[in-house]
Amino acid sequence: MSVLDLKWYAVAAITTLVAIGAINWLVDDSDIALLKLQKGKLGQPARIVFVGDSSLGHSLDAALMSQLSGEATLNLALTGSYGLAGSRWMLEHYFEKNASVHTAFVVQTLDVFPRPIDNERIADALDSNIDLAALFNTMRALSKVKALVTGNRFVMHGDYPPQGVPIRDASSIKPLEEIYLSDSNAKALREIGQLCLRYQVSCYLALGPISDRRLQQAKLFLTTLPETEGVRILRQTTPMAIPAEQLGDSPDHVAAPYRRKFTLQWLELVRSVIGPRTGS
Repeated sequence: MSVLDLKWYAVAAITTLVAIGAINWLVDDSDIALLKLQKGKLGQPARIVFVGDSSLGHSLDAALMSQLSGEATLNLALTGSYGLAGSRWMLEHYFEKNASVHTAFVVQTLDVFPRPIDNERIADALDSNIDLAALFNTMRALSKVKALVTGNRFVMHGDYPPQGVPIRDASSIKPLEEIYLSDSNAKALREIGQLCLRYQVSCYLALGPISDRRLQQAKLFLTTLPETEGVRILRQTTPMAIPAEQLGDSPDHVAAPYRRKFTLQWLELVRSVIGPRTGS
């Protein structure tokens, strides 16, 4: 291969990266937009905070919860990709800035627990504002080209991103192969407990809503979770079952029209564990 050929390859590679970067700049990535939204709430005082993943994000309307409970509530849900390390990061940074919080709920979906999350990488990603690896994700960029062409630019609604097309055939949902608590998630859970004790916040771990086809598997998994100092595990009251007709675009996503219904269920759970101070 000649020097001229190498130069052309280099120019082509640089041009491709610039084009992909430009696409990502033009169309706000949903992950980045979510991080901006949720990290932007870290300075907002609240009495009750929820952290976790999309199973929480799609099932809790924090504004409605605040109105009905009489106590300011925040939904700080990220996605399952961040695991319990993401929840730990959000709690640490929230507790540092707000002495008003008295109760925190950590809500994770069933298949998050066995994931071998790199806790340090997650912390680094959350400490920064842009994930360069995601910025140059070719497939994601190509999907954004389609979004530009069709006019389907990403738009944030309320306190969590919108969903895709709901699951039409719930019979396709099968039990997960193997569910256990990975070492990295166990470490993050212990650190969450330490944070809660340090800041004197009552903390609870809950499984997020899940398809009723995986409910028994989820309940069985809860019996295997070890006790963690500083965190009470809600083994009897979670997870909430999602009937087939109320499923969103994933077995652990509540369809948007049913978000109010599940918010009311979250409210009942909150009242059951922290008492009558959450409204009447």
